[in-house]
Amino acid sequence: MNEEEIKKISNNLNTANIDNLLQYKQSGVVSKVEILASPNSCDHCKS
Repeated sequence: MNEEEIKKISNNLNTANIDNLLQYKQSGVVSKVEILASPNSCDHCKS
């Protein structure tokens, strides 16, 4: 797998995760979401 393919997969996963979070919020069932980052996560994810 080359770097371009990895970036595309990563972008698709990020979009899917954002969509999921928005659906949780709109459902009214979920009141809180905690996002945990691993030690090797990027600075953006750690924040």
